[in-house]
Amino acid sequence: MWSVHASIELERSGVPTVALVTSAFEAGARAAARARDFESLPIVTFAADFEERDEVAMRAEFAARLPEITRGLQRG
Repeated sequence: MWSVHASIELERSGVPTVALVTSAFEAGARAAARARDFESLPIVTFAADFEERDEVAMRAEFAARLPEITRGLQRG
């Protein structure tokens, strides 16, 4: 969960971030955020097979998640 740890450090230094994870790592990412007392960290979850998809499918899923990512970066 290094991406979550890095996201929290960036957030604490004032840089808005959103952790991007696949569903296989979502529970671990949320647990890592809780353990670091940062449950408010925005975490956007992609399908477990996201990295196995072709570029067109990856782009489509990313585009579908873009509003959620943008909200996470603009909060506060």
